[in-house]
Amino acid sequence: MTKTYFRGAHAAIIMFDLVNIVSWEDVDIWRQDVEGKLGISGPSNRIPILVVGNKLDLVTPERPSVVSDEDLAAYISTHHLWK
Repeated sequence: MTKTYFRGAHAAIIMFDLVNIVSWEDVDIWRQDVEGKLGISGPSNRIPILVVGNKLDLVTPERPSVVSDEDLAAYISTHHLWK
């Protein structure tokens, strides 16, 4: 996405597919893109970034989520994001 889409943003939402590992792996790419386009270099000038897992209705015992609750919480805590 171009820098224009991020100009003046006060928050961001990154959504991923709970049953698609590639979608989960792309969360970090999107986070870095948002931070890079907004010039976020440290904790002092961060904006809230909300991470949302989508398609919960497709998660079953036979088709579990690609990320555990613990791993998601660790990622969010490490990068100071919101869930």
